Amino acid sequence: MAPTRSPIARDIARQLMALESAGSADPAAMQRLCTRVSENLRNSVGDDGYNALLSRVQASTNGEHPALAGILFVDRGSVRLGDVTAAVTAHGADAVSTALESMFTALAEVLSGLIGADMVLSILHPGGAHPPAAGGGNTP
Repeated sequence: MAPTRSPIARDIARQLMALESAGSADPAAMQRLCTRVSENLRNSVGDDGYNALLSRVQASTNGEHPALAGILFVDRGSVRLGDVTAAVTAHGADAVSTALESMFTALAEVLSGLIGADMVLSILHPGGAHPPAAGGGNTP
């Protein structure tokens, strides 16, 4: 059974997907988003922080979506985001899009607990939209 995720974390994930049009089920857009998020996260928290965060995401999404097994995996002690196109070939674009949304929701949830929801998109996608405030409006 999939864990219950916070609505704010899910909103953040959906905004992140929309910023790259990765919700369109375009493999190239999904790959760009994974690459951008991976680079931004690693630049923000360093290699050790990156591995720790993605290890928590992997543990919390393990078995949730079969497509994630080919996208988020451990390689020689480091967590890596893999080839989205290969996952699309194996599982289909809609399944991969859903899996990525789940992965980004879990990441947003972990980061929100550490730094607050208002900072998550600033780290994962600098210059992107901001998550909705708890009252429903947009933060500046």
